[in-house]
Amino acid sequence: NNAMLFISIIFLFFSCQKKEEKQQTVEDTTITNVTETPPVIENCYRMVEGKDSIVLNIKRTGDSITGTFNWLPFEKDKKRSKFKGTITNTTANTIAVTEAEGMTNKEELIFSLGEKEARVKFGEMTENKDHLWKYKYPEKTTEQVLQKVDCSY
Repeated sequence: NNAMLFISIIFLFFSCQKKEEKQQTVEDTTITNVTETPPVIENCYRMVEGKDSIVLNIKRTGDSITGTFNWLPFEKDKKRSKFKGTITNTTANTIAVTEAEGMTNKEELIFSLGEKEARVKFGEMTENKDHLWKYKYPEKTTEQVLQKVDCSY
């Protein structure tokens, strides 16, 4: 009888210990599956020609991108835009809310980002049924190259 009691106690001890190990494994697995929030990357780009300038400021989080794009000719009406959209590889496809000449419009804004520069597409635009201005001939756009600058300028 004592032998049977001893074997039962040992069996109970080992079976309780295995349950604790399984619970620990489950907890460890849960911790490693937590995904981290991607960092926010901020970059600024500028082109100055004479007294005219074009400024692009971006904030990128994963594949989301937001920012401002301002075309600032010295003696003409300025065009100021706030945009948001997505970025795939190096190409950003965004929609900008633009203020120019006292009017506000929504328009497509496409640009690509490199190590030291941004290339912003310019071209003829047409308004669609949703009142969004889009590039009329995307394959015929030109690019304005802006150099990467310190964002504190």
